[in-house]
Amino acid sequence: MRAIAILFVLIAHHRTAMWWLPPTLESYLNFAFGVDLFFCVSGFVITRAFYRDFVLAAGKGAPAYWRVVTDFWIRRAFRIMPLAWLWLLIPIVMSLVYNRSGAYFSFFGNVGDFLAAALNVYNFHYAYCTASPNLWCGSSGVYWSLSLEEQFYLAFPLLVLLPRRAMAVVLAGIVAWMAMRDRTSLTWMTRFDAISLGVLIALFKQSAADVAFTPYFLQNRFVRWPLLVILLFALAAVGGGPGLVTFFPVIVTLICGALVYIASFNGGYLLAPGLLRSILVWIGARSFGLYLMHNPVIAFVRETWERAHPGQLPDATMKAVIVLAIVGLLALLSDLSFRYFETPLRRYGKQLVDRRNAAPASTADDLVKPDSGAIDAASTNLAAGIHSPLRREEALGKQGY
Repeated sequence: MRAIAILFVLIAHHRTAMWWLPPTLESYLNFAFGVDLFFCVSGFVITRAFYRDFVLAAGKGAPAYWRVVTDFWIRRAFRIMPLAWLWLLIPIVMSLVYNRSGAYFSFFGNVGDFLAAALNVYNFHYAYCTASPNLWCGSSGVYWSLSLEEQFYLAFPLLVLLPRRAMAVVLAGIVAWMAMRDRTSLTWMTRFDAISLGVLIALFKQSAADVAFTPYFLQNRFVRWPLLVILLFALAAVGGGPGLVTFFPVIVTLICGALVYIASFNGGYLLAPGLLRSILVWIGARSFGLYLMHNPVIAFVRETWERAHPGQLPDATMKAVIVLAIVGLLALLSDLSFRYFETPLRRYGKQLVDRRNAAPASTADDLVKPDSGAIDAASTNLAAGIHSPLRREEALGKQGY
């Protein structure tokens, strides 16, 4: 799902990479809503990986609960901030030393972007820049979604303190409220509906009723492939211009929810094991780096072209060279980033949490091992309907996310 989401985003930004193309595709299809698929996946994965721990810790009282929450925030910080800040700093430097074409926007604009992203308010900053461009608006527009996710990470532990049914009502209310809001710039940059739906799906999967909805009929590839194509085409078409259908934001959210829910069974119901799935898993693991770096990389290639051939459009051969250069650089840099930057830092964040919790035995027992009454109460809240394949998925989610 992450691979599909990042591929949608890259297609949505194709005219930045291929600046010579006329704006025709945008009149019919809009692939920018791959971001909403990212949101829905994040809401689902975070809830599957951490909700149970939060509830168990809450059963031990405030100190144990906030210690687990702080551990969660530390791990999230090491997963997100180093890479995010790196790709915020690069455009600042490049705007000074390699920006004859203006592909990296302005120095002050990139500084403004950095400050807004560092304070986790870039979505509000970008909404203002979209409505009223100014000196402090730079080239890092994709960071609006990162700030929104970080705001979700801050709010999620507070939501968990609600009874599960109340939490579900609040999340459903967010989805309904977003469906009715006027589509202003600020609305676009604060759309929590897909994340909320991802959380709802994760909560539902903790109930025994989830088994009844297992889509066994998708084991048939002659049903599976058409359904996947229809859902992906619908995601692009419903979010597109007037060429196909009128835009319905809530439909975009529901399509993302359908994709995430089907994928959540881990049964190959959207894509069976094989070469294509392996390729998508490889891309998905590097999707965070691809999302942050693709615009700076595209700007580098375009600036290089403009320096070599000022004011000229590339011919057919050079167009192919430019596209291959962008794809090659993105594949290489995202892989290096994943192997030697993201993964070590993610592990370091986990080790930091482990060392932080390596307290004297009595304290550690108090914080980590709830008493039997707390376990029973938490288990009741969780509906105790988790199936063994999903436990495995949950463990994998904690390791990889």
